[in-house]
Amino acid sequence: MKKLYVFLFSLFIALIGIAQTPTLTKGETISYLDKKIKESIGHALTNSNGYIGKVVEAQVKESAKGIS
Repeated sequence: MKKLYVFLFSLFIALIGIAQTPTLTKGETISYLDKKIKESIGHALTNSNGYIGKVVEAQVKESAKGIS
């Protein structure tokens, strides 16, 4: 009987862990990335050599070829 309780408790904990793992759809992921990239407009770009310029235009798009 004790083994049954341990098994059921372990199964319950495993199901709770699986239920709390959200998975985003491809569309939601692209939408999120587009939003975050658009937030970068107006910020300065730099690399190890110094200043490059400012972000003027940025977006994420899905096409037949993939994501760009």
